[in-house]
Amino acid sequence: MKEARIHTKFGEISVTFQTTDELRDALQDLEEQVNVIQEMTNRIAPPLPRTAKPGYENAYRFASNGDLELVYIPKFRNEIVALVLFAFHPECISMADIKRFTGITNVSRLVLALPQNEKFIRKVDDKYGLTDGGLKLVQERIGAILNPSIEVEQPESQPRETEQSE
Repeated sequence: MKEARIHTKFGEISVTFQTTDELRDALQDLEEQVNVIQEMTNRIAPPLPRTAKPGYENAYRFASNGDLELVYIPKFRNEIVALVLFAFHPECISMADIKRFTGITNVSRLVLALPQNEKFIRKVDDKYGLTDGGLKLVQERIGAILNPSIEVEQPESQPRETEQSE
């Protein structure tokens, strides 16, 4: 038998099938089943609201629905993406979420796929997160702007993008 795995907020769903028609039938019922599971689990253990990491409250915040809202918009695209990934760190997020939270429509081509950003951004399966270099980038560049009284080590020459977000 073939198997399709679907990742959700509450875990992974596995659907077994032999034909495409069987898969289609199973997936048609899946939306309702997922909604029931989410409703039941939220009643048992409601998710804790996310908050900004200490010292970054002026950089971003989370809406009541869990969406990320950037308060501070860095000048360069790679820093915008790094800030979004930092907000969710250590978790990884999808490219669709990165696009939604940054507003960069071609985020893969313009940021994620650039070789010079590999030291900042890591790909795990189909999601993205920060490397240690990415954490350092956010702390040194964005953290220093938000908290100028904090002394940070000056980074060695790091590539910066010159184009603005689309």
